[in-house]
Amino acid sequence: MLKTLKKPKQDTGGKKRNDIDLLNKKYLRLTPVQRIRELHRDFEKVLLTSSFGTTAVYLLWLYQKAGIRQPVYFIDTTFHFDETLEYKAVLTKLFDLEVNDILPDEEKNKTSKNELLWQYDPDECCRIN
Repeated sequence: MLKTLKKPKQDTGGKKRNDIDLLNKKYLRLTPVQRIRELHRDFEKVLLTSSFGTTAVYLLWLYQKAGIRQPVYFIDTTFHFDETLEYKAVLTKLFDLEVNDILPDEEKNKTSKNELLWQYDPDECCRIN
């Protein structure tokens, strides 16, 4: 999750390390659901992503339990297993999610598939997809 920090409620002397230390101290005593709620109070923007892998359900469930409606961003490389996409559909319906698929450049994606790029340069394949 990526957030833009609001002005700190306490003077930190402009040191970013102090901001992080204060947030760590504040969040340490909170439950996961409380952390999510507080996160949305402390930051103006929150980016929620999900791989919709087997462990993704926990974070999505926490968001539902916290009562936070938040768009979920899914990086669709077009290389996902069918089971992953099926699980994504199940979780989307179960939690009534607003999922935004982020797709790679169509031409680069097509080229990487045609050239079987993942077999000889997986880093490049991941970078462009």
